[in-house]
Amino acid sequence: MRQLVGLTAPGPTADIPVAQLLTKLGVDPVLAASESNWCECLSEIAHERRSDGGFVTLDGKNFPALQALPPPPIPGDNKQSLYTADDPATPYNDTGFPRRDDPKVHLGMLLFFDARLSGDNSVACSTCHAPDQGWGLNSAISRGYPGTSHWRNSHTALNSAYMWKLFWDGSAKALEPQAKSANTGLSGNGKTDMMEERLRQCPDYVRMFKEVFGTDIPLLDDAWRAIGAFQRTVIQPDTPFDRYMMGDKSALEPDQVRGLALFQGKAGCIKCHNGPILSDQKYYNLGLPQEASFLEDPIKQITHRFQYFSKGVAEDKYRYGKHDLGLYFVSKRQEDIGKFRAAPLRYLEYTPPYMHNGTFDTLEEVVEFYNKGGEANWTEYTFGVDNKSKLIKKLNLTDTEKKDLVAFLRSLSGEEMRDLTPWGSAQTPPKLPDPVSFVYRGETYIGNPIPVVSMEADVEKRKEPEKVSWSLVSGPQGIAIDTQTGRVTWVNAQPPADGKPVTITIRSTTTKGVTADQTLLVTVHDSDPPALNFLSSTE
Repeated sequence: MRQLVGLTAPGPTADIPVAQLLTKLGVDPVLAASESNWCECLSEIAHERRSDGGFVTLDGKNFPALQALPPPPIPGDNKQSLYTADDPATPYNDTGFPRRDDPKVHLGMLLFFDARLSGDNSVACSTCHAPDQGWGLNSAISRGYPGTSHWRNSHTALNSAYMWKLFWDGSAKALEPQAKSANTGLSGNGKTDMMEERLRQCPDYVRMFKEVFGTDIPLLDDAWRAIGAFQRTVIQPDTPFDRYMMGDKSALEPDQVRGLALFQGKAGCIKCHNGPILSDQKYYNLGLPQEASFLEDPIKQITHRFQYFSKGVAEDKYRYGKHDLGLYFVSKRQEDIGKFRAAPLRYLEYTPPYMHNGTFDTLEEVVEFYNKGGEANWTEYTFGVDNKSKLIKKLNLTDTEKKDLVAFLRSLSGEEMRDLTPWGSAQTPPKLPDPVSFVYRGETYIGNPIPVVSMEADVEKRKEPEKVSWSLVSGPQGIAIDTQTGRVTWVNAQPPADGKPVTITIRSTTTKGVTADQTLLVTVHDSDPPALNFLSSTE
């Protein structure tokens, strides 16, 4: 993070016990003691406070004031190390924030980029949340598991540590269950026993899991905890807006200051986009237009209709399966059709396109949509449900005011976070643990590479499988590689004199000339294969 010299940072909260904090705020002690529900209390707590200076009053109602980003909350069942004021290594104004050099965070970073946590070993968290695409994807609709497609925009993972309603329908209440849901659902399609076994086959992971969690073998639930710990460090509390809120009144340009006034006044944005992450995390139907690619792409429609089936949607709704029902998938309440959680507004500069279906490419388009009061309510003419938010109405902003508002929205982004240098990795993605296999002396070793998947943002281009050729960079004598599949074959494997694992390096080359190396490690036991005596009979 950049040093915020001379500014007053928001006070640390990450090390305060959650139950104690909620009790002080007036929450019923029984509810405060329930860790699974504590986040749900916060919006209600906010609206109970009145005259402490923490609110903006607009149209006779109080809304939580905008504020600089404080340290993220850390759940009691997934503790992690925090920067402290007395530690010389603590960056200026980072006191109370989770440390990026925490071993748990380092493990989570590796797992975030590791495709082992998926069905076919080809999809990682970073596949849909790429650092060079705003920690999301710059396509209207996110990709899915190979052969499928998602039906919503890929939300940025940056600052997700502050969310307690994850996914656009709020179906996950914390980062840990969100990671599990994504990796085992449509995006990852991973089977728990298979993913766990892949981790156990990597000596480096076995060592790191034991160091962090104290277990002799990696457990998948601990993998989700590590990923959550990493994501709680993928935050940006040093934007021009944060500097301004901490006392540096030169941090915003005049047009941005005017935009801030509009945001909290005439434009009324603060009614839904408030607090430190600029979202009340409530659900609204905005009257958004449908995204054309979603309606026209058969793969998207087929995948989406399966969601209707798998989530138990009744036949009368399934007949209109081309529409994303939003919160209804979770609540099954008629009045929730077409509602989605209000998006946080930080890091907007790098996360187009916008809205849950990626239907707007620019911030100017977003502002114009709100300025004209939204569009026709499809839930009413399709399902007879008139639930478009009453907050959506014409704003009558002038052209200058619209420009000022966009300028303010851009102040919510700091420098782009494209690489992993702050986490101590010299490359993105980071160097992952090598897979290890073993054979006995004289056996034939067969190894397969991690598949190379298309990272094209364009949906049509991504449908075509990535075409690559494979070559052998280095390996023992007698090894061969299939140039079409990357399959490696080593007949009559022999142990090296030093007894160490044998390193095999292979290289993939795409039709665009992009190359990437993979390393396979093979342990050759200096003994004959064990006899299969259970096949013999003495009778």
